[in-house]
Amino acid sequence: MISETEKRRVASSVSSTIAARFAVVVCGLATSIVSARVLGPAGRGQYFAVMTLGALFGQALNLGLTSSNVLLGAQDHGRLRPLLVNSLYVAAFFGLVGVAIVFAWGRPLAARVALPASFLLAVCAIGATILFWNLAGSLLMGVERFHTMNVWQLVNALVSLAGVAACALYRAGSPGFVLAAALAATSTAIGLFCFMTADNKGSWRFSWELVRLGLGFSSRAYLALVFGYFLQRAGAAVMTVRGEASALGEYSIASQAFDVLLIIPASVSTVLFPFLVRTGEASWPQVRQAARYTVLLMFAACSATAIAAPWVVPLLFGKQYAAAVPVLWALLPAVVAYTVVSVLSQYLVIRDFPWSLVIVWAIGVVLAYGAAAALTRVHGATGAALGQSFGAAFVCAGVLAIIGYRLHPRVLRFEA
Repeated sequence: MISETEKRRVASSVSSTIAARFAVVVCGLATSIVSARVLGPAGRGQYFAVMTLGALFGQALNLGLTSSNVLLGAQDHGRLRPLLVNSLYVAAFFGLVGVAIVFAWGRPLAARVALPASFLLAVCAIGATILFWNLAGSLLMGVERFHTMNVWQLVNALVSLAGVAACALYRAGSPGFVLAAALAATSTAIGLFCFMTADNKGSWRFSWELVRLGLGFSSRAYLALVFGYFLQRAGAAVMTVRGEASALGEYSIASQAFDVLLIIPASVSTVLFPFLVRTGEASWPQVRQAARYTVLLMFAACSATAIAAPWVVPLLFGKQYAAAVPVLWALLPAVVAYTVVSVLSQYLVIRDFPWSLVIVWAIGVVLAYGAAAALTRVHGATGAALGQSFGAAFVCAGVLAIIGYRLHPRVLRFEA
């Protein structure tokens, strides 16, 4: 039975995490408004493409270590230092590999995504720092230092905003904005590492033992997380490959609103997972209750967003971004689907992280990209968003089916 003290502690962590992420969103919103108005749809599209590719880089190469970091850190807080060192080596290695690839095949790759070749070096820097941020942040989650994590996320957002403000002041083009983003991400990643190692002296060697401890869990978590992230970016990825900078710039506005709406379910799942690992509690009624309240809240938020979008988007970003409104509407079903999945999945992964969950995500990604590619030809950016929502809805249905099987196997086997 969870004590009232623990319940208050969890509630405090959730509320502070939501507050911090909304503060980060305010900074991100200011960054988007400034970049959108200074660069215009085409320049904003290039800037957004770099940030999207960097985020995909950082997420695709985490090797499941973000999940195993939480698990291993929650089991033993003394592992913080060696896990952090491992995270640094992984991020640096993939960053250097990315730079080598750019020097070898940068021109054809740049032509494929309609970006200058120099921008791909920024993608490598941003991707490597995002990778390190994800790994370091997962460690802070594992040891339940949510307030520290929240403060550093806000610092990162403020530094990024300062860089964008400087670019706007000097009327820099998209290369200047991209450079500022790379410098901001790198400087704050270095600061976070120094802060986390200040009171944790120890070896600088890579720990293969910790890799082996988390291998079974991380391999399945990696696949699920990569599929999940690629599904969340399905529409943006399809639009990036099509190379339509103006349409991508419009899509970026809707995508940012989509990310804002996901803050609440992401915050709930962020706090819930390490808490369940530490306490050993995996009670379905408690997870179900958290899901119920979160889904109801997100229904209200999505409804308000749908009503306000036609007035708010042109007001904040300019009338040239009015086409982002139907794109946002098309993404709202995905918000509800992700809310259900992000909270209820904790009930599954705390036990054994079933392969069925990985398979559901894999199929969802294929469906999302296939639908987005097909619908984009007819409906443009709105079609890309509809395809992403279709994939998310499939994953939601799959997660509900897996949980139903766990709770009532005899019913789903049609046994007496």
